[in-house]
Amino acid sequence: MREMICREGDYAALIELYRASFAPGAVVFLHGDLGTGKTTFIRHLAEELGIDDLVTSPSFAVANVYHAGTFDIAHLDLYRLDSAAQLEEIGATDFLDGRHLVLVEWPERCPGFFPAPDLEIAFALTGVPEERSIRITGGQP
Repeated sequence: MREMICREGDYAALIELYRASFAPGAVVFLHGDLGTGKTTFIRHLAEELGIDDLVTSPSFAVANVYHAGTFDIAHLDLYRLDSAAQLEEIGATDFLDGRHLVLVEWPERCPGFFPAPDLEIAFALTGVPEERSIRITGGQP
């Protein structure tokens, strides 16, 4: 486990450090309260992977898919869900095909649906504007 204090400008270096963990077939859980920077981190990750699409929170759509050249990224936001059955209804099992990098915000809303994550990133406010406490578990630094 690694803990650090980061500003948004530090995300590129953090992503590069864990780059091997952001690959097709990987499942990444992102934890944190509203407004702690989960989607902002995913936006930076998408940029680092060469994605030009606008990355937004899929709060209402539940899932957004972005094309990263040789693989796709499935970005799921489970905040508005309350059961794994809802994920099955939208076809989220298709993202677990080994060809997607699966990024899951609020995974605790649907426990047991996803396999154990390859990487977990927890975001928290620090009380200092623009800084976040980040705790990373798993992965290949």
